[in-house]
Amino acid sequence: MNLLTVIVLGIVQGFTELFPVSSFAHLVIVQSFFPGFHQPGVAFDAVLHPGTLIAVAFYLHSDIGQMITSLLPKAHPNVSASAGQALRARWCFY
Repeated sequence: MNLLTVIVLGIVQGFTELFPVSSFAHLVIVQSFFPGFHQPGVAFDAVLHPGTLIAVAFYLHSDIGQMITSLLPKAHPNVSASAGQALRARWCFY
């Protein structure tokens, strides 16, 4: 398997992972277009899945951060900023 094949399969995995269809089936179909391609095993396909997760998390990191911070309790208007930070820190340990 050469580098071009790996790149193409990674791109196919990345695009099809977000659709409600089997991304693994797309990998099998695309692999059939490469002459002389032999399947190195499921380990290669399994390694592509965490790569997709990392790429999506990197792309959506600001949205993910906003969702996480929205779960933290907000400081009340009559509470000082340092007390609000203490409340947030205490909430994390529950």
